[in-house]
Amino acid sequence: MPKLCLLLFCLTFCCHAFSQCKSSVSIKKISNETNVKNSGVLDVEVVSFGEYVCVLSIEKGSGPEQIQKRMGKGNSLVHFEGLEIDQSYLVQVEFLSEDNPMCRKLQKSQIIIDKG
Repeated sequence: MPKLCLLLFCLTFCCHAFSQCKSSVSIKKISNETNVKNSGVLDVEVVSFGEYVCVLSIEKGSGPEQIQKRMGKGNSLVHFEGLEIDQSYLVQVEFLSEDNPMCRKLQKSQIIIDKG
């Protein structure tokens, strides 16, 4: 029994340590600036210790359609503007220097800019 407890503890600790990402992505602002069709604004906060590629796509039935792309390094606020209202957006960030394959690409999906 003690061996089983030790094994479970080790597996839990190892899996927990493996799943921790150094980098992160969060949505800081979603707004409709002027109530016009292409007036949506989206700000994405990227926390990174290396280079990254941030891609904004429209989510469609046939799959995501890339509309804007930004590259950067380190912590930054990525600003997208001129976005269509009432579309579903996907933000995907690839961290080029990330060693952990589970953390190399992070995304936020189903981002919708309302008419307000």
